[in-house]
Amino acid sequence: MFIFIGKLILLFGLVILAMRCMGKTVLAQLTPPDLAAIVFLVTLSVSPIKANGIGQTIAGIITIIIVYILFFKFSLFRWLNRLFIGQPSILIKHGKISKKELRKTRFSLVELLSAIRSAGYPNIKDLDYVILEPNGDLSILPNQSVVNLTPRPLNIETDYQGLPIAVIVEGKI
Repeated sequence: MFIFIGKLILLFGLVILAMRCMGKTVLAQLTPPDLAAIVFLVTLSVSPIKANGIGQTIAGIITIIIVYILFFKFSLFRWLNRLFIGQPSILIKHGKISKKELRKTRFSLVELLSAIRSAGYPNIKDLDYVILEPNGDLSILPNQSVVNLTPRPLNIETDYQGLPIAVIVEGKI
């Protein structure tokens, strides 16, 4: 039983390490090579684990839950958080693309430009920062000159409308 639990812990850690080495975009983008790599990685990592009976299966499930919770608890420490989860990468700063960060994160220029256009910013000069978050999402922070105007910067008071509540649901009041 201890060998089985040891295999689980070792392989769980190795899969997390492999996913971190594959880069931030592997889970967010899921291009065909990313998906194939994840499927092969998971298939290869679980193939040496064969549970013999319900006891080992239950012990395996409990072990993975405990290891997952420990990873979560340890990630609350700053240096372990950087190791387990990673840190944001600035891909565009003041309208200039950082080729170094693109190479480091393995984020292609085509994907970056496509994501920026999809967010409604066809010109990168209109952006102060584009940040690739550890979960693979892009945070796009535009220049103040292109931000949509709202009542707050104009110091206009607005009436509180409250929480909208459906009065009629499926034809019933």
